[in-house]
Parts: sequence; structure tokens; C-alpha cells
Amino acid sequence: MKSAPFYAMIAEAFNKHFQLLDAPPVSVPNKRLVDATYLQLIKKNYHAVKSVLGQILHERIYIVDTHSGPPNHIYEHDPAYETQQADQAVHNASSYASFAQHVTYGRDTRYGAGIGKTRY
Repeated sequence: MKSAPFYAMIAEAFNKHFQLLDAPPVSVPNKRLVDATYLQLIKKNYHAVKSVLGQILHERIYIVDTHSGPPNHIYEHDPAYETQQADQAVHNASSYASFAQHVTYGRDTRYGAGIGKTRY
């Protein structure tokens, strides 16, 4: 069974990379999301990405989500990344790659265009 800190970290990652939470993350798994429709889109894109072979996660989003290019693409080290709206973030390839890194490492670690930079 996953612990409350694990769920808090997942909530933090969703808030940071997809702008989906109403308020700062809390340590419960059922935090109310702004719009559950976005979760369905994220889930659909992740499932589609799994079926596309031969490229990294960031590049796969461009293949499965036709809205993932400009103006929805903001690199994870661009200051505008922190203020993007949810309807933009769910189509941003950097959001998916950064979210996956955040969940994998348990903190906001970003590679991408700013490889080697880490945010805490």
C-alpha cells in the first residue's frame, strides 16, 4: 500500500506539470482536481505513447497529441512553464516528460532542453 507522502508527491507533480489542482497538494490521494476531463486526456496520451516505439516520451507526445506543438509547447526551463494554464499544459510535451521525472525521482527534476538542471 502506498503511503500518504507518496500521494502528496504525485499531487505535487500533477500541480507542477499539468496545473490541475485547486490548491497546494495535500497528503491525501483524493484531492479534488480542477477538471477530471484533463486526467482522461493525460491517461489517453500516456496509453497512446506506450504504443509508439523508438523515441523518448517528450517526442512521443507530438505523435499522439495533435495539439502538442506551438503555442502549447513551453520548455520546462522557460519561466512561462510555471504559469501555463491547464488547457495548455495537458498538450505540452514537456509537461509529460517533467511529470514522469518528478514521479520517478520523487522531486521536480527536469532534463529536456535544460539538461542537468534540477529544481527543488
